[in-house]
Amino acid sequence: MTPTLTTAGRGLLVSCLILLGAGTWSEHLSLMLLAAVMLMVLMAATIFATMRLWSAEASELTAELEVRAPNATCRRGVPAELCITLRNRSRLGWALLRVRASGGEALEVDPEWVPRLLLPRRSEVLVVYSLIARRTGRWHFWGVQVDAEDPFGLLRLSLWLPASCPVVVHPARTLHGQMPTSHALQRRARDVIGMHRRRRSGHSTEIREIRAYREGDPWKSIAWSASARRGSLQVREFEAEEAREAIVLLDISPTLRAGPHGAAFEYALDAVTGMLELMLAARDRPGLLTFGEAVHAVTAPGAGRRQRQLLLDHLIGLNTLVDPVFGDFTESEVLELIGRYLLLQERLDFRTHRTGAVGQFDEGMIERWLTATMEQERRRPGAPVLRGEPVGLSAARRFAWRNGLEIPARMEIGRVPREQAFECAFEEALRVSRRTRELTLVTDLAEIESLQRVEGLVGRLRANGRSLSVLVVDTAAFVTGGAVGNGPSIEGVLAWAEREEVRRVLPVLRRLGVPVTVGRPGLDPHVALMSG
Repeated sequence: MTPTLTTAGRGLLVSCLILLGAGTWSEHLSLMLLAAVMLMVLMAATIFATMRLWSAEASELTAELEVRAPNATCRRGVPAELCITLRNRSRLGWALLRVRASGGEALEVDPEWVPRLLLPRRSEVLVVYSLIARRTGRWHFWGVQVDAEDPFGLLRLSLWLPASCPVVVHPARTLHGQMPTSHALQRRARDVIGMHRRRRSGHSTEIREIRAYREGDPWKSIAWSASARRGSLQVREFEAEEAREAIVLLDISPTLRAGPHGAAFEYALDAVTGMLELMLAARDRPGLLTFGEAVHAVTAPGAGRRQRQLLLDHLIGLNTLVDPVFGDFTESEVLELIGRYLLLQERLDFRTHRTGAVGQFDEGMIERWLTATMEQERRRPGAPVLRGEPVGLSAARRFAWRNGLEIPARMEIGRVPREQAFECAFEEALRVSRRTRELTLVTDLAEIESLQRVEGLVGRLRANGRSLSVLVVDTAAFVTGGAVGNGPSIEGVLAWAEREEVRRVLPVLRRLGVPVTVGRPGLDPHVALMSG
């Protein structure tokens, strides 16, 4: 926050030095007096700038951020408002040149800078930006960057005002939405994943027929009056509606995250959200499993509002992964990221000053501080409970998740064949709920090495009485904007190769009778699923 000279300030300083030199050389007192006046003006500007620095250090200039969205829900691609309240509690006025909110890469603010803003003493001002979130997830604004100048316009101050503001961005097709408006889509949805009738003997809600007794029928279902009339034992056959359990398996591998703003992965999130919403609206019991090289998280099948919230929390957390399996940072890199955050936000300096020290920050000291701070936070009465917080991770990674420190997802090609990852995911889904009969896989079908293993996996699912459907996200089309293989770009060549891999697998699945739907840019995932 050291003051720097503006163009006018540099011009005044150069003029002062020239006049001072000329006056000394020519012994003209008037030139020397004029240089002295310029120097005094520059010193006065420096004093004003220093006083403002002290005011900022004393937290007399603060900022508060708030996100306002329609229906109090920030959704991807839907405009919202970012409101910045600047408060000046000092006795000095501020002339702010530019005000900029600093946040995650998925949050786009328009305009990026607000120019020229006057903030009188002991006052506050509200600045409103247009905010659009490009990706689903838990993101943060960390503070406000402010550029100010002294009353003479000679010195400029660049200030950082910490102001943490979490932003939870829901998928574009939110789980709090409604069933599709088209009656045809509603009928198709109920045929595919709605309530299903099951015939059974015994007591239920609706009699289907009266038939002859068969060995094994319960005695309580015998229709004695009908048996007397016909001279043989007759039983009542009932029919009842039964909610089925289904699990959606979402592939979160690096290949599905490719493309600008993670467009293919956002498409997959919208499709999964639509499926889950339809199941919940039709009173089925959906579950969700996410996996890459290993299983990431599982939400067991269920129903009701609590299940809706659990599924939504699961989906929202997929773009801000902090797990060492899916994140690209080592533990040491996470600690260094936290050290920079604490230095900027909390003014806590954990930098090493020893000669020959490895790394910029003292990792051991940061770990001890994190352990003590998070334990104190846990024991504090009335501490907020954060939904979706990861468990079983280090204090550093949990702190990074809570404060929105972005750990890039691992983008390297996996060492585990995709069909092996499918097999592990299916086994985990069936272990979580043995009543589940329907599995829906959302993937891009990349990196499959053995088609025979895929055939064996589908065969084992059918032998166990499970049905499988697949939504294939055409990531190649999302990476290249639909023009796959056109032009000499590396992206086009890789997209062409990836599409050839998918074309090799699709006929095998269709030959096995697996329903397959392909999702592409411009095709609504809801319509694609219902028409598939």
